[in-house]
Amino acid sequence: MTTANRLEAQHLGKSYGHVHALKDVSITIRPGEIHALIGENGAGKSTLIKILSGVVRHDRGKILLNGQEFAPSNPQDSLRAGVGTVYQDPQIVESLTVAENVFLGRFLTGGSGWLQRKEMIRRTEKLLQSLNISLDPLQLCTNLTVADQQLLQIARAASFSELQLLILDEPTSTLTPTEVERLFTLVDQLRQQGVSILFVSHKLEEIEEHADSVTVFRDGTYVTEYRRDHYSIDDLVHNMVGRELDQVQPKSGLATPQDLRLSLDALSGKGFKNVSFEVHAGEVFGLFGLVGSGRTEILRAIFGADRTSSGSMTLAGSPYQPKSVGDALRSRIALVPEDRRGQGLIPEMSVGENATLSVLKRNSKFGWLSSAAIRQTADDLVKKLGLKTAGINAVITSLSGGNQQKVVIGRWLATEPELLMLDEPAAGIDIGAKNEVYRLVDEVADSGVPVIVVSSELPEILRLCNRVGVMHEGRLVGILPREEATEESLIALATLGAGQPVAQ
Repeated sequence: MTTANRLEAQHLGKSYGHVHALKDVSITIRPGEIHALIGENGAGKSTLIKILSGVVRHDRGKILLNGQEFAPSNPQDSLRAGVGTVYQDPQIVESLTVAENVFLGRFLTGGSGWLQRKEMIRRTEKLLQSLNISLDPLQLCTNLTVADQQLLQIARAASFSELQLLILDEPTSTLTPTEVERLFTLVDQLRQQGVSILFVSHKLEEIEEHADSVTVFRDGTYVTEYRRDHYSIDDLVHNMVGRELDQVQPKSGLATPQDLRLSLDALSGKGFKNVSFEVHAGEVFGLFGLVGSGRTEILRAIFGADRTSSGSMTLAGSPYQPKSVGDALRSRIALVPEDRRGQGLIPEMSVGENATLSVLKRNSKFGWLSSAAIRQTADDLVKKLGLKTAGINAVITSLSGGNQQKVVIGRWLATEPELLMLDEPAAGIDIGAKNEVYRLVDEVADSGVPVIVVSSELPEILRLCNRVGVMHEGRLVGILPREEATEESLIALATLGAGQPVAQ
């Protein structure tokens, strides 16, 4: 057995009841390399991360870290061994300072039991300087951006012992290009110091640029490993999904104008000002812009979650001024939120319960819920959406991110909406699941329902939308038909806020 490898996972298996999350998978990570791990949602990536992080124990196989057997019983064991994990959702206590988060769970105390705050601050300053991270140890974490919270998590992992392996779980899914560059600058610095990086991402172009090796999982099994420059994006996609993805043509503008369904006239509210646009039956209207440009706030105003301050809306030709989410629901408007875990799902509930939350009234009689009707509705949705699940009674958190997103979308489709709005509909899900979500959007639009899509992904906007409105600092600075919309034109409008007049 050689000790040249940083980590060797050999024939790992992990089951949850009758569901086999990992089936005889192996992966080898070398010292000082960036090793990407890819696969569709549900391929087993998250399970491997949990095993290496000490969150769960594997059932079969063994793991070697620097040639020694490694079987952490909890996250603290993993950190003490030099294995740190940065999750997609930062594990930060926002009410504490940067220094307190670095020493979370192991605050420094003297012999008298008093907290050694000054020493914690001193050590945190030294740590941050060694990593070239510009954070104030005394700053409250509630004021940190997601990017800074991720850098803080890396610093915390490095503070336990000599960092051997850093696991990054979808680290760039919500970051701006500048923040992504900052993150990879730190990653490269750590790699040069001999730290190995396990990098989980759905962004294949990012993997192609940064990874030294790529391992592909599919359905809980190991498929293959590639070294840099010995694969193409098509190779990765084919091995991830095990099938050829259908080639889908980008949208074009609607051939003939359809019925006007939604109109905003000089609408202003929290985060946006003087916004006007129209959405027609069967149209997918995109809203593109940088984070904080006002896109999400417009959806919230239409959905009645936030009040508007001026301007007006019409829905199906009638004045529309929602004072609450209830008003929007009664008007059959649906919103799939960006934060599916925090706002779209109830984690303690089952797949079936989450899928039917929006149609409980339909499945009740004289105030009593019909269990049989709810089960039938849930079963129908599972079949229609092609969900990969052990059954409608499985806990929703047992599903992959892509399948969770399909549950949220399907729940709203069950209401037969007159307007469907989606905020970052494919964020953090794999390429196969993205295609399935896109087809759901196509089917809704083809049925005549108007759709509004907010997305930070230009290929997604160009794939889905008939027209694209571009936001810049709270203002709608351009509306482009699909034939005129290019990545260059949309980025120019989003960053510069000039170049095109706003037209319906």
